[in-house]
Amino acid sequence: MILLQIITIASSFFIKQFTFPKSIFFITFFIQLILLSLWRYLVQNVRKYVHSEKNIMIIGDSEVAEKLAKKLITSSKGWYDIKYILEPEKFLSSKEYVKEIDVVYICNKVDEKIKSDIISEAIKIKKHIFIVLNFKDILLT
Repeated sequence: MILLQIITIASSFFIKQFTFPKSIFFITFFIQLILLSLWRYLVQNVRKYVHSEKNIMIIGDSEVAEKLAKKLITSSKGWYDIKYILEPEKFLSSKEYVKEIDVVYICNKVDEKIKSDIISEAIKIKKHIFIVLNFKDILLT
């Protein structure tokens, strides 16, 4: 908005046909700021109401999974509720947890066979899957 204000003021300075009092620029800036803030607040609340809070399961080693959980909690602002943090081996023995959640996060350092079993199980039940990659995986891709 500040850049837009600067461009508007500069264009009115160079193009003399569009001369306005200086107070108009300041008044419109604050009106735009208020209206855009209200609009953003309204859209975020409607979106949160429509999509509701997502229940999450994180699968991975406890240390890595806890770091991911902390990142999700701090960045989600109430959009995510972490229901379960499981070791990869425990997931295969207790698949009933998957029915209670909406999203599955699979941390890096999970064995590829276990990871493929987790993914196939989550796809069967139609859950969203996010795979957390490490830097090496990104470079190989």
